[in-house]
Amino acid sequence: MMNVEQLVIENAAWIFRKAHCYYNNDFDAEDLAGDTIEKILRNKDSYDFSRSFRPWALVIMHNTYITQFNRRQCVPFVCIDEAWSCFSDYDADLNIRLKHILRVVHQQAARSKNIECVVLYALGYEYAEISKMLGIPKGTVMSRICNGRKMLAEALNVSKC
Repeated sequence: MMNVEQLVIENAAWIFRKAHCYYNNDFDAEDLAGDTIEKILRNKDSYDFSRSFRPWALVIMHNTYITQFNRRQCVPFVCIDEAWSCFSDYDADLNIRLKHILRVVHQQAARSKNIECVVLYALGYEYAEISKMLGIPKGTVMSRICNGRKMLAEALNVSKC
């Protein structure tokens, strides 16, 4: 009987070709293919051998691409301590804006649990990791992140990232 590792080896060239459908850049396509293979191997226990391998791999690749795309679209979150060290005391305008943003984040965090999920996601944690940390279902984490982003965008009067 064939195992997932053998399926990956047999389909590696196909995975790299499919990654090029998402990215014209060779480096990005190779990253996507590598991330896809890594996730396939990490989740090999959930593979159902009664089904075809390629559609399963394509779903993993597509979801990986969407995650990468969304992360590139948003401004990365920096730790509050790191944010303060970026500004000098002479840059009063930036300090005022940063204090306003932090005040809004703290106010919204007091109003809703959604902001905690948004901050954890912005720090680089995956949905499953946040789910384990907070002891809530993965779908709830995804919903809280979506709603939390909307809350922050409305409170800051900015368009969606």
